[in-house]
Amino acid sequence: MKTKKLYDMSSAQEMNRLYVEAQEGFKYMISVPDNKSIEDELREDFGICFNDIIIKNNQITIFWFHENTTDYTIEVFLILLGKEGEEIGEYVYVIDHEGNGVDDRWSFK
Repeated sequence: MKTKKLYDMSSAQEMNRLYVEAQEGFKYMISVPDNKSIEDELREDFGICFNDIIIKNNQITIFWFHENTTDYTIEVFLILLGKEGEEIGEYVYVIDHEGNGVDDRWSFK
């Protein structure tokens, strides 16, 4: 079984690259027309649009599927802030052990 080398989480450059990839994932997600109803809810609940959201890096974690395997995912957490800097939610971008973005999710308070 060939697998990609585990990310070097001690490297600031590697961690920054993962945060940038997650931020791009978020930007893509807010551009999807099907998410327009979520933007309408944001406008109603917080008085903001997607473009008003400020993204703040939070943490990166590795999730191992089994104890004795090379399969893992990397979860990159971003905090979503409103216009005044208040936390309004979270975005998580998931990368598989081969470096592919495989999932993402967001939640709002």
